[in-house]
Amino acid sequence: MWHFILINAALTFCALGSLLVPFGVEVTWQSQTGGQDFRSDGLQRLDGSFQFEIGDFKALRDDFIPTSENVLEWQSNWRSFGVAQYDETLRRIRGRCFLQDNAVFSAEDSIFLWGYNVLSGVDAEWILMRNTEDSMDGIEWQWPGVGPLSFPVAIAVSQVASSEVIIGEVGGEDFQMRTARPFALDYDQWVQNAFSVSQQTMPLIVSPTADPDSDGQVNIIEFALGTNPLEPTQGVELFNISTGVSEEGDQVIELKIRRPQNADVRLDLRKSPDLTQFNEEQIFPEMVQTSADGEWLIVNIEVEKEAEFYRLFVSAN
Repeated sequence: MWHFILINAALTFCALGSLLVPFGVEVTWQSQTGGQDFRSDGLQRLDGSFQFEIGDFKALRDDFIPTSENVLEWQSNWRSFGVAQYDETLRRIRGRCFLQDNAVFSAEDSIFLWGYNVLSGVDAEWILMRNTEDSMDGIEWQWPGVGPLSFPVAIAVSQVASSEVIIGEVGGEDFQMRTARPFALDYDQWVQNAFSVSQQTMPLIVSPTADPDSDGQVNIIEFALGTNPLEPTQGVELFNISTGVSEEGDQVIELKIRRPQNADVRLDLRKSPDLTQFNEEQIFPEMVQTSADGEWLIVNIEVEKEAEFYRLFVSAN
């Protein structure tokens, strides 16, 4: 379960560690230390390139409501009141700001939490959420109404189930938070681009596990690779394996997984001793390698037994 603690409210834009403003009201936002927080592919953890801001969408329009369909309009309508960088060492968010004047807020204004990396286009990774209801475990994320700020306004959120996630995911079985790629193709969009209108009505052709060109790469793999599902693909692979020896003299396996460039997919790498039971603990890459044929996620695995099996699960987000 992922917990956010928001305490009080803020107006002036400031970063983590700002000095206390006299007579101001503090807002803090944080996530649990050591959280399982991932990028959209489900393999790469969040790092210091991600920032988390609190704010709302009233910069240009009072009636603007962010959705997964109008992401191009988000930035022009966003008002940021505080930003904190994701701490990749402690794997958490921890930020605070201070407010001297709340006249720009009304009692109905919601606080949004927006996390994003500094990249643009299909490499952008975002998560946006707010809490719009009270529960036994949490209070609605809401700015204070107009009035004196003699006393702090406390907002505490501890129940993820009461949060509204506009883009991304929170509180999964094996993660606390996972971002999404707002400008990458989802599977349905890819189907519309890759197949004719008549073909799109045929599940045997367009389902993720179908292989209409009989090249051994099912549609979900073609989607991840960006290849044509109607023409046999040669020489393009989602992963490859090589063996080597570590500095200590141990046998190691290097597994390279191609990073999808324009497809919103999730990758799960898991290990099995016998091809029947795959471990629940996911294996994560140590680095990203850029080459002439794209970016690769690199996983180095020490061989512990005579036979070990690895399976890469690919699914659409």
